[in-house]
Amino acid sequence: LPSSLKNMTEITDLDLSYNSFQGKIPKGFWKNSVEVLKLSHNKLSGEIILFEEEHYFYSMLIELLLDNNQFTGEIEQGFRRLHLLLILDISNNSLS
Repeated sequence: LPSSLKNMTEITDLDLSYNSFQGKIPKGFWKNSVEVLKLSHNKLSGEIILFEEEHYFYSMLIELLLDNNQFTGEIEQGFRRLHLLLILDISNNSLS
């Protein structure tokens, strides 16, 4: 994912689906202003990190689409803290 995106603090709706992005989502990459995040149909991998060291990355999310990637690991408890989340798709990954 382009590192320059983390400097765009006013983004509320971000759709980067179908871009062939590879690798992990960098820690602390997303700002709390993001409400809609679509990363479907890429080649993103690793664990989905929502919470780390007392910092919660996605508190304003309403829609989160991470389907059809290569994410692995357990579905973390951080998803329970997404109180505003209405739509979640993490299908077609290797999550447990």
